[in-house]
Amino acid sequence: MIRLISLIICLVAALPAMAGPTYDPEKNADEQMGFWDANADGAVTLEEFSRSKAGRFHQIDGDHNGFATLQEWLEFRPTKKIVAKNLLKRWDANADNVVSREEFLQPTMKAFQQIDANHDQLISRQELVDDWTRKKQDLDAYWQDESGEQ
Repeated sequence: MIRLISLIICLVAALPAMAGPTYDPEKNADEQMGFWDANADGAVTLEEFSRSKAGRFHQIDGDHNGFATLQEWLEFRPTKKIVAKNLLKRWDANADNVVSREEFLQPTMKAFQQIDANHDQLISRQELVDDWTRKKQDLDAYWQDESGEQ
């Protein structure tokens, strides 16, 4: 009986993790503003955004040879190997199993434009909150579909 109760407690405790990751749009927006808004003026310019992305690639590219490998992705952000492989595929435009600096930075302008909802060439905190809210809604819909709920 004690084993059964222990098993039930473990399963109940694991339910949030089984439901997938969660996003807090406000918290994520604040963290990104901290990374991207170099001059802390409350708005992110394309230059700040691009510089931050280049800095992120430099962090991922552990041996600084201009290419990020699967192993470097895993060392940068320990995660499941399948997640790292999917990230690698996302940026590996020429399918050579490494991501060059250029491949990583190429989608920067498109990403900036997607977040900059009012097209004023600045990303505000509210635009980041809105972007993370959309991502959270997409994620919630994905997990709902995966669980078979309607």
